[in-house]
Amino acid sequence: MSDPGATDRAVTSSHRPGENWPRLYEHAATALMRALAERRELAPARVAGVVARHLPAPLGAWLLGRLSALGWLSAATPVPFDVLESPACPPDMRGARKELVRLALFGAGGQGRPYDARHRQAAFAHLSAEVQREALDANTLAAAANRALSHPDACADPVLAGMLRAFVADQEVLLESTIGRKKTEPAPISYLRHAFEKNKRAITPLPTRAELRDRFQRLAAALEKQYAQYDEEAARSGLERMRELQRSYPVHIGPERLTAAEKMYANLVKRRAGFLKLIDALVEKACGAARAEDHKTTAWLTRRIWAIHALFPILLPEEAARVHRDRIARISEEHEQRESARDLRLREHAVAVEIKKLAAIIHHFHEVTEGMKPDDPEYSAAEQSYRAAVQAVRSHDNEWLTGLMLELETLLEEVHDASGRAEAHVERFLASVRSALVHMRQEIHAIHAERPDRSRHGK
Repeated sequence: MSDPGATDRAVTSSHRPGENWPRLYEHAATALMRALAERRELAPARVAGVVARHLPAPLGAWLLGRLSALGWLSAATPVPFDVLESPACPPDMRGARKELVRLALFGAGGQGRPYDARHRQAAFAHLSAEVQREALDANTLAAAANRALSHPDACADPVLAGMLRAFVADQEVLLESTIGRKKTEPAPISYLRHAFEKNKRAITPLPTRAELRDRFQRLAAALEKQYAQYDEEAARSGLERMRELQRSYPVHIGPERLTAAEKMYANLVKRRAGFLKLIDALVEKACGAARAEDHKTTAWLTRRIWAIHALFPILLPEEAARVHRDRIARISEEHEQRESARDLRLREHAVAVEIKKLAAIIHHFHEVTEGMKPDDPEYSAAEQSYRAAVQAVRSHDNEWLTGLMLELETLLEEVHDASGRAEAHVERFLASVRSALVHMRQEIHAIHAERPDRSRHGK
């Protein structure tokens, strides 16, 4: 087992005098709040792992090792909230490190108190309703505000008092605007006075030939711009107005002018459909490159899609371009998550194979010592393997387990499993590794107890 004092001295020596502990705490607390925002809820070991991973490596390993050795990372172990202020607090957890230990042990401040938020909202709803009901003018509003701010809940909760002050300020503005509107409101119009007046309709003169052709030409010029921008909807509206002019004034606007506009619109519809197919093909190609981990091609195709949006925002609106970009990014992220999950499984498999191999060697030697004599060749071979296994078990101490925990936590962070199943699997795996190491040490002690000559068995 590792020596906590030696680890503590190593951590202390790795930091310069005057280390900025508040900065380390702020960095770790920010990372923890980000993890809480993603997962909503974290187990005690998970909280400590997130804090330790965002500290310098020696300090993070020391923190996880000490908390694990004290048994404080187990969800079943009750830990008093004032343990760091009590005489039972270990000496190496006092001083400048105490706040970091508190963050890893209890999490960010304000957790686990949903009652305060619910009570605050209920009190605010009650007090604000009283203020709104009693406020008829500036004087009654001031009196109601004083009563609300003097309420025991408002005096005890600064957040509630601030909410009430903001509400009173809004009521003051609303009251002033209501009073001013009443003062400036004009007298109602008497419709009876004008009931017998005749409505005089203005006579609009008919447009001339030049005006009609100029209006049609402006619509045709607008259609050309819409054709260049692939604006099918605006082009269809303009074409309908051109048809209406031609139907209303066929003498001044010939059908040949309308025929040219209709051909341009039909060509616009065809070109727009082809361009949309090209965009879809670019998106599918970018998704394929993302699945193949061709990051260079993926980035180039993504830039090309955004270039089309910049040139033709009507053809490819910003919202649609963002949807395509998010889809490509999601495919890349899902592929990276699958790779991270595969690396996590491979690492767990390697550790499990190593632990099973050591357990098999120790158990085999235990059986050999019971059925063979020491001068048997098979006994010597088993003893040699046993000695190497004992040394390996000794090296798998608390520091090794802490390093494994940090390594798996880093891989788990890259998996982004919102369901929490991967996290629970990692916790069960670490518990099984810890249990296997304990069982192997117990079997080694049993072998030594049965064979007094311990030097022969690697002790």
